[in-house]
Amino acid sequence: MDIEKQNFHWKMNFNYNIPKKRDLYFKVIKKLRERQIVSIVGLRRTGKTTLLKQLIDFLIQQNVPRENILYFSFDEEQPKLGQIIDKYESKIGKLILDTKDRFYIFFDEIQKLGNWENQIKYYYDNYEKIKFFVSGSSSLFIKKGSRESLAGRIYEFVLKPLSFRDFITIRGNDEFVQNEKRFSEALKKEFSLYIKRQFIEIIDKNQESIAAY
Repeated sequence: MDIEKQNFHWKMNFNYNIPKKRDLYFKVIKKLRERQIVSIVGLRRTGKTTLLKQLIDFLIQQNVPRENILYFSFDEEQPKLGQIIDKYESKIGKLILDTKDRFYIFFDEIQKLGNWENQIKYYYDNYEKIKFFVSGSSSLFIKKGSRESLAGRIYEFVLKPLSFRDFITIRGNDEFVQNEKRFSEALKKEFSLYIKRQFIEIIDKNQESIAAY
């Protein structure tokens, strides 16, 4: 398990540099200092990983030490959370429970890890210095009892396909929304594009490319 290859932000002066933010980003950053776990669920390709990396950049901008932020995706392998945290502590050369620092741990695609709810509940209850973020598919909490086991410990956010406002913002056309009357014709054209481009990956693709999705 190589956690360094997933944490490019540990390199000095590195940032993920994803400037265009969706509305949900601004809702989530209001919860960064709170104790509860933040969960972000949604369909594939809605931009969950992008959002997590934008949050990491934000933390670094707020002077959180880079090594105090851990990102791990369960796409390729599914070790237990304890193994990941042990590896992380070995990497930074300190035990989380022995420091006064606060740590931010991002677990991406966590639904691929069996019994993840009870594992994260243990660390939430015993490691007060860790702020957890998890992302996963829309079925993240479909398992009976999973939501109940984390009751009071988690904020749930849903990242949906792009709203029309997100679409306009990401394309750099905020002025169209700010002055709807003046740009009514332009908005109609944008909306006709939006209908078939509600995922970030295809927002600027032509009609022929979209047909492949």
